[in-house]
Amino acid sequence: MTFKNKIINKLRFIYHLGKFKLNFFEYKEFQYAPFDILKPLPLNSEKKLKIILNLFDKSSDLVLRLSDGSLLGLLRDGNLIKHDNDIDFDVLWSKNSVKIIENIAKDLEWSSMRKVSYKKRIQQLTYFDEERIIYDFIFWSLDDRFAINFSEPKYFRIMNKKFLTKMVKENINGFNYFVPKDKKEWLEFRYGRNWNIPQTKKGDWKKDCGDLGKAWWI
Repeated sequence: MTFKNKIINKLRFIYHLGKFKLNFFEYKEFQYAPFDILKPLPLNSEKKLKIILNLFDKSSDLVLRLSDGSLLGLLRDGNLIKHDNDIDFDVLWSKNSVKIIENIAKDLEWSSMRKVSYKKRIQQLTYFDEERIIYDFIFWSLDDRFAINFSEPKYFRIMNKKFLTKMVKENINGFNYFVPKDKKEWLEFRYGRNWNIPQTKKGDWKKDCGDLGKAWWI
């Protein structure tokens, strides 16, 4: 990358971050990446993922597991989906969990790509590393029965809280991953009854997202 392009990318980053900070609405969104975010994950992504999960496991204050396409790939195929473009995580929201993710991202020198808050509560943090592997963290708040997230404008996401609070470890390719105790129920809820039929390319995630609902008020 030329010096000129680095300056342009830096100015664009500052512009989008400024828009986020100067937004006084309840829903606030920052998003910027200096590359094509739809490119498939590098071949070594799963290896790096295992290293990162070991870092997360060291924190007793963090409730986190893989989610969405990343968890689908591991449970269905035994590995990350080849045409997927990011690694997805679900996180139980707390001030500590947000701080832990931010500190680990800082220690690993990840770059911020997306940040969403709603009513001053972080809903999503997305980063990329030096290899442009994207790490996407969705934060879920709990009530008596459900976990809910507001990371997309005009939408909310909701699921039974047991998918995040009742987990077991499952050995996949020699590594123990946290998965929902009722994993098949989660798979059918999230992706429908055809969850076990692989797709040939990544489409619009909203079309097959069973936990997504309209939020006209955002």
